[in-house]
Amino acid sequence: MPDPHKNSPVVLIMLPHFKGIGGHLYTYFRAVGRATEILGWEHHVYLPLKHNISRIPEDIPENWHFALDQGVTIKNDLANKVIRRLQSFSTALFKLSSTVRQVLSHHLSESERPLIVITDDYWVSRIAGVLVASLQSSDRIHVWCIERLGIMPWKYWLTAKWWQQPFRIYTEILMGKMYQRLRNASRFQFLTDSELVAQTWPSSEPMTVLPIPHLETCIDNPKLDLKKNGQILCWLGKADSYKYEFLRYLDLHDVLGKNKLSFAIQDSQQSSTRFLSLDVSILPNGLSRQEYMSWLDASDILLYPHPAMLYLNSTSGVFVEMVAMKKRCLASAGTWMAHELAQYGLEDLIVTNWKMPDITQILLHAATDPLLAEKLETMSKQYQLIHGEKAYAQKILELWTRTSA
Repeated sequence: MPDPHKNSPVVLIMLPHFKGIGGHLYTYFRAVGRATEILGWEHHVYLPLKHNISRIPEDIPENWHFALDQGVTIKNDLANKVIRRLQSFSTALFKLSSTVRQVLSHHLSESERPLIVITDDYWVSRIAGVLVASLQSSDRIHVWCIERLGIMPWKYWLTAKWWQQPFRIYTEILMGKMYQRLRNASRFQFLTDSELVAQTWPSSEPMTVLPIPHLETCIDNPKLDLKKNGQILCWLGKADSYKYEFLRYLDLHDVLGKNKLSFAIQDSQQSSTRFLSLDVSILPNGLSRQEYMSWLDASDILLYPHPAMLYLNSTSGVFVEMVAMKKRCLASAGTWMAHELAQYGLEDLIVTNWKMPDITQILLHAATDPLLAEKLETMSKQYQLIHGEKAYAQKILELWTRTSA
């Protein structure tokens, strides 16, 4: 897929919130990098300084640089809460913008090619730091801001501080409009990987919906044999209170058929947790890619026992990986995952209540029903067309062609 522009851009990905192995951030942007290579574009990824990263991946590429200085981190306690917030904002605007500006100056001096700066962050202060640096550098810079959370309905605003979300989003939109006014309307773009986020986005300008790029790794990766004899293995992924609440419900109640199920959950802090009647494998966080993909391959079903508000419109990388591997995924009603399942007639995989006496029967049915396997086959084939590195490359090429003209 050749780049139609003679003067192809240099892609600079700013990840000031990168913490190391864990989650899908590393996997996601490794795949984004391979997508830019398909187009023949040069790309670099910029991370925090090494002492701010808990576990550095062993296979980190040479064009991933530890360069973003964000100042000294203050302990997250109530006494320092106000100071911490003020400091995080000021350091992003000064320290972070200063180091980002140095990065941009280096690339601007190397060639006359335009730069695409991609930022993917939940903190307004760090996004502001990237924008300030870009404004102070050159009008050859295009800023693409990835947004993963849309506006929540009013009923969630007072729950778990969701009122902060609309404030953050409207602030980002205001900053984007200011950047467009000072530069050019096409120089700033909001991107997302969720159609539901795009539908709820309050700005009048449409968002570009990108595919999820890290698909090929879940199909071609070498696996390990982790199957348990005769049991259906349920993957829960990284631990949180909702997953433990679900496991404890099964553990403490006389639920028919639970002996036919085993569970795997990642939690380095809970290695001493014991269950009375459940077979639960507690794995460390930061599994290698091979270990992680091997557990997904061995699992029969993926479970999302979360309230709808946590995945109302945001995507899940592991969900896409599991679907590509033709694995069944059970999700709470009202989530993005439930929305995706319903489009392929997989309503049997949507759970309205995770604490029902017959919940294990629902899990067993989901793992063994051949009709669900046929529908999942269709969904998997469609996902492999929609998502992946080639689809991602095609989409960003279309966006660049449209906005750089």
